[in-house]
Amino acid sequence: MEKSPSRRRGTLFFWFALAVIAGAIGATVLLARDGANLRRMLDALGISSPPQTTGVETSSTKTKRLRNLAIPLDPIVFLREMKDAESAFLRRLTIDGKALCQGFSDAGFAMSGWAPGVFTSKTYECWGEQVFGADGPPDKQSSFFLMVKGRPDGELLSARVKFIFTTPEMRARMTKEAARMLALLAEKTRWGDLADHARDINALKPFSLDAFGLRVKFSNEFSGPGRYNLVVSRDGALTEAEKRTRRFFDRTVYLPLPADLTDKTAAADNSETKPEP
Repeated sequence: MEKSPSRRRGTLFFWFALAVIAGAIGATVLLARDGANLRRMLDALGISSPPQTTGVETSSTKTKRLRNLAIPLDPIVFLREMKDAESAFLRRLTIDGKALCQGFSDAGFAMSGWAPGVFTSKTYECWGEQVFGADGPPDKQSSFFLMVKGRPDGELLSARVKFIFTTPEMRARMTKEAARMLALLAEKTRWGDLADHARDINALKPFSLDAFGLRVKFSNEFSGPGRYNLVVSRDGALTEAEKRTRRFFDRTVYLPLPADLTDKTAAADNSETKPEP
């Protein structure tokens, strides 16, 4: 008895579906782990498996491996931070005393020449003094005194003004000259903020500035009215860090010149200043 056409179609569909499901399961198993099971089956059957490829194309050219290089490092790289040897900002008077004296003279102040001091040859100085009403009684005299001190090599140490006035007219003149001196000193030493205190001098307002090794003080004397002093010096109080900075730039301590070279330098300077016959 022959099967009906509908039963034959059902049987074929069943086997076809079973083959598809079995093929899907087999493909899943063989292609798992990047096709490792498939390659293992092909190797078992003696069939060479195709080489494994990746999505990124690599170059087959081999490069020469660089040999190890030894780079020496300075031992200071491994030292701890030495905070106890730190330095600090320090003001320096960048013009020498002789040049400052000439600058004051060019500005109209009557100054003497740069020469050894009266009490010691280790300090050089120049000075100028003007007396107003010299023919009258002492209590009616006004005066303006300016002095600059430094070392023999020209390093500026201090500049000082002392003035006395006995009349309102002389007060205006003396304060104006003292303020002009401070402004000129600020310009020559390149510390422009010093000139900001010129208005305090014009108002006869005492002030004191002590910072970064530079001291500026304007004060009145108690010996009598109308007597004032203005002193600019490098004698300001120093911190330990500022002291280390000053010692570093002191040529007598740090990298001093040899004695024979120092003598030759001094002799050369003397020959240049010696007048020709």
